Amino acid sequence: MKAAIIGYGKSGAAAKKLLLMKGYEEIHIFDDNSEEYKNIAEFKNEYDEVVVSPGIDLSKHKNICGNITSEIELAYNKMNKNAEIIGITGTNGKSTTTHLTAQIINNAGIKAKACGNIGYPFATACLEENINVFVIELSSFQIELLKMFKMKAGCIINVTQDHLDRYNTLSLADKVCNFEGDVSYLLENLTSMPHRTELVASINGVEWINDSKATNVDSVLTALKSIEKPSVLLIGGRDKKSDYSPLAELINNNISKIYYFGEAADLIKNQLSPLLNNVEEESYKTLKECVKYTAETFKKGTVILSPACTSFDEFKSYEHRGEQFKEYVFE
Repeated sequence: MKAAIIGYGKSGAAAKKLLLMKGYEEIHIFDDNSEEYKNIAEFKNEYDEVVVSPGIDLSKHKNICGNITSEIELAYNKMNKNAEIIGITGTNGKSTTTHLTAQIINNAGIKAKACGNIGYPFATACLEENINVFVIELSSFQIELLKMFKMKAGCIINVTQDHLDRYNTLSLADKVCNFEGDVSYLLENLTSMPHRTELVASINGVEWINDSKATNVDSVLTALKSIEKPSVLLIGGRDKKSDYSPLAELINNNISKIYYFGEAADLIKNQLSPLLNNVEEESYKTLKECVKYTAETFKKGTVILSPACTSFDEFKSYEHRGEQFKEYVFE
């Protein structure tokens, strides 16, 4: 038997392990981001099973066809059928909700595992023993490829404009599963996740906040509500065809200085600048230059990296961007 994996990130690597366990003797990998593998354009329909990464837009790759599945479906078929699944999706807050939900269930004495789009593939988690509940973060990209996948409960926490570079319209699933129960267990012990309005350091009167996970406008709006002047907003990266104008009111109210960086710097500035009042503006090519200038000139208040964009102009992921931001701050 022969299988193919298209897109070889964390989920692709986890899927490969499951394919080997299924008995596939030959597995070919296609990934445009690595010289080690074949380009996706070279794929031909000659495989018994084709695992497609959620990052691959099938509408742009008409050559991808055949028995298409996903890492989530592979894991679902492999998991202990006595375990239950809670699925969490939505535009913003998926990872935090998944993270907190798993903690609450564990605090209730039921062994739960947070996995999926949170950064720990379901295909890896499904191999762990004695898991009673898998709390799975599902992105819209992952949901596209689901066929047989079923959950005990599911939640859509919100739906706002995002990924309009991939989707033409907004759509909402027609069914949302809910569940009832007592969730009043040792709540005070819950911990937050990195890259989500994370306090990096407080240095000489300046608080540095890492909100690298804020890859869309709605996330930034939420972050801006939590700070006040004097403050600096670092915003930029790679644009997703977003409308940045809704940020103007909160920037005028809560931000002293806004520094644009990266590939989308000029685009964002062109949208926001006519709407701003008494807000200092600067543009930089890289996030590092932005942090360096801020550290040299800003003496008291809050500096928040809340980009409203993807990280892929400079960085591998929002996590990579957040970690680099921390390093720049301490430098």
